[in-house]
Amino acid sequence: MRGLAGRPAATLSRMRRRALFGVLLLGLAACDNPLGASDARCDLRPKEPQCTDWRGTNPSERPTMQATCSTLTAAKGAGSFQDDGPCDTKGSLGGCQSTFGSGTKQTNGYFPSDKYKTADDAKKECSSQTFVLP
Repeated sequence: MRGLAGRPAATLSRMRRRALFGVLLLGLAACDNPLGASDARCDLRPKEPQCTDWRGTNPSERPTMQATCSTLTAAKGAGSFQDDGPCDTKGSLGGCQSTFGSGTKQTNGYFPSDKYKTADDAKKECSSQTFVLP
């Protein structure tokens, strides 16, 4: 069976698949976040009264977040990285939030402890970051 311009139909089908694949690749390349944004966290509790989360992360940022959590875990003696959602803020005093150029929001949330008794105690950790309530 012959198709367009005398080419075999199988060749046309292959050409269409390649063209479709190329269009899909161009579409993905045009997106800042082709695989979808997601949330992750590094929970230092119960050893430390802190949970850091990243909201709206790009997949390419994930290794950096995991490395940050590993550093925090080593420094604090406990911690776990999870990429299934942000920190649970129930009981939190608030946190310090910053936004990366990619749009990812990082929040260091603080929980009641000997060090953090009030929201004002947690707010002292923020320096140039924005303090946010839970």
